[in-house]
Amino acid sequence: VLCQGGEVSVTFAVNDLCNSASITRTFIINAPAAVAVDGPADFEASACQFADQAELDAEFAAWIGAFAVTEGGCGVTTPDLSTFAAPVLCQGGEVSVTFAVNDLCTSASITRTFNITAPAALVVNKPADYAADATEFADQDAIDAAFAAWLNGFSVSGGCDPMGDYGTPAAPTLCGGTTNVTYNVTDLCENKSLSASFTINSPNELVISKPDDLNASACTYADQDELNDAFAAWLAEFDVSGGFDPVG
Repeated sequence: VLCQGGEVSVTFAVNDLCNSASITRTFIINAPAAVAVDGPADFEASACQFADQAELDAEFAAWIGAFAVTEGGCGVTTPDLSTFAAPVLCQGGEVSVTFAVNDLCTSASITRTFNITAPAALVVNKPADYAADATEFADQDAIDAAFAAWLNGFSVSGGCDPMGDYGTPAAPTLCGGTTNVTYNVTDLCENKSLSASFTINSPNELVISKPDDLNASACTYADQDELNDAFAAWLAEFDVSGGFDPVG
């Protein structure tokens, strides 16, 4: 039997009127070894382990290249594995590969999986827009401290080692202003930007009041004391309001 092999021994014996003769010969078929296959171990990794899709594709190509026929080989037919592709890096997923082989007499198959775990969703946080009156702060150092604490409200989590940056923004001055901060986040699979503002409202407008210019004759006054009183009353009309605790 073709796939079992075996040996047939044939004796050819001849007799005639005076003598006889014979010859023996054998016909041997060696059975083929059963076909056998081998393949890589199941593969599982996080998407974060790869720099990009190209690196993942290279890992997958090396993995799928480990499928092979290890024994047999009598008209072996192997499957075309080029139709398989690696999972999409940022989506993750599993690819199951069955390496099935047939030869003249036997068949064998092996199934392995290649699994990529998608990264956790990228979460970017920002502080609420901030606004306060300058009069709530003792000095510029107090505003700077409040601004630094407010900047701590920018944060990022998830993804694959995301990097967040808002540059080197400076707080508004004690005299008022707005600083707009944009937080730029870069990650393996996502890029995001969020903006928020920090506002210091300037104090009330500084208003200075003054008396009208005075031009009078000395004859208007009875004496120096009366002139001094008039001058003091005129000086008292200088005044200041608004601003940030103005001193006149």
